[in-house]
Amino acid sequence: MELTGGVVAMRSYVVAGVDGSPSSVAAALYAADWAERTGEDLHLVHGSSHGEPGDEVLRRIADRLVAQHPGLTVVCREVSGAGSAVLVEESGTADLTVVGSRGHGSIATAALGATATIVATHAHGPVVIARPPSALPGPDEPVLVAVDGSDHSVAALDFAFDVARRTGASVVAVHVWWAGPLASDAEVHHRAETAGTVLSEALEPWRAKFPDVRLAETLLRSASVAEELVAESVHAGLLVVGTRGHGGFAGLLLGSVSLSVAQHAHCPVAIVRPRETAR
Repeated sequence: MELTGGVVAMRSYVVAGVDGSPSSVAAALYAADWAERTGEDLHLVHGSSHGEPGDEVLRRIADRLVAQHPGLTVVCREVSGAGSAVLVEESGTADLTVVGSRGHGSIATAALGATATIVATHAHGPVVIARPPSALPGPDEPVLVAVDGSDHSVAALDFAFDVARRTGASVVAVHVWWAGPLASDAEVHHRAETAGTVLSEALEPWRAKFPDVRLAETLLRSASVAEELVAESVHAGLLVVGTRGHGGFAGLLLGSVSLSVAQHAHCPVAIVRPRETAR
């Protein structure tokens, strides 16, 4: 374990924001499991916007993680600035940024705290929002991934299959389509067929790239993508979404579906940007 106030030049790493709250501890535990699985270092970062000391918080959490993961390299850093700003900056170099759903400053009834919302919206790379208790997916808890054929869902698929390969989890790919109550039977049939084609074609490259990953395809007819994904997340170990789908406005950094599932999902949520816009 290394504790420092400066920037550490290291190999690839996972970063977790900690402030001592139960949610941030869950984020640190999740990040440690992830780093051990990927062979990366773990950076624990405490943002000190008002000069409050974070050494004690960092040491306490780091000691716990090192005891649980003896071979893991943990680097603790207290950085001047608001926690959200620090993590957004860190996301530019970290392979993965993990943040708790709510910190000490969040309203108790809020589904998603300000820090998590800001990081999910502005991060330069993949972000996982962890809720206590929080653990990586496994053989009995699939990785749920939203698919709509957009570039953003391609990035989500790449992330989801890689996680499944590392953890032994299966992938459940979900495509939500809609035909209104006034649609004719022929129109409903056509839209259902189109939805099936969109999902099948989107998954084809990943079937070839990850032949050993178990895959299930799910088509859901609904007017609300977010509601369906939240409902499906009850049975998942991780829900993976892109930052925006086909319905998102080009100028938005985070689409309404991504934000809604981040707020209400029953499992950790990974928000993934396309590789060409991730840096």
